[in-house]
Amino acid sequence: SPTMTGLQPNIFVGIAIPWGLATLALICRVIARRMKKVVWGYEDYFCFVAFVFTSFFNSLCVYWTTNWSLGVMIPDSVDPVTRQHILEMSRKIAFFCSISYAFAIGFCKLAILSLYWRLFKITSIRIPIIILYVLSIIWIIIRLPVVLFRCSPVQAYWDKTIPGGHCKITDGVFFFATMLPHIIMDIIILILPLIEILKLHLRPAQKIATATLFLFGITQVKILTYTDPGFYANS
Repeated sequence: SPTMTGLQPNIFVGIAIPWGLATLALICRVIARRMKKVVWGYEDYFCFVAFVFTSFFNSLCVYWTTNWSLGVMIPDSVDPVTRQHILEMSRKIAFFCSISYAFAIGFCKLAILSLYWRLFKITSIRIPIIILYVLSIIWIIIRLPVVLFRCSPVQAYWDKTIPGGHCKITDGVFFFATMLPHIIMDIIILILPLIEILKLHLRPAQKIATATLFLFGITQVKILTYTDPGFYANS
């Protein structure tokens, strides 16, 4: 994106560290399941699917950064034809990033909620878990066609030379309309176990320690879910 300057090292670090930790965590999860001879639960499968989509998303971002100027200013010396080609490729990559992004964060939500379902047997917390489960699935179902068909024809999102091509939904509107419910759901997902932890018959220090473990673990899962590169594709 021509409005971003000198951010490529930040992008690589921002991808490499969480991606590496996620890979290590997934390997440890699989090893632990095999050692304990524990059958995989729904959260395990959802974690694996989320990791696959996240890996695809990260791979696209790395390719975008190394080949198509994500994170650096396009030099003024670049001729107009090449500049437009770079921008077109950036929009095309961002389009597929948005698709993988939706599935990655959607399955992250489902994994966390499935873990809650297994851990908390109390009916009072299971009702909001079911509601959030349904809302997460609805969010994925709604977001995907919006990503695919916000421009007519679909290729008009990245190819601005198509005669009659137009986008009904701008990147800014799309970003805020889809991110707002996503962030609200994540906040509720973070708070949900804390309510039950506060009800436990534990000393305050133990409650704080337990709550911190939950928040730390979930935050590591969700840390990459707040930036959709499609928002910057047309910058």
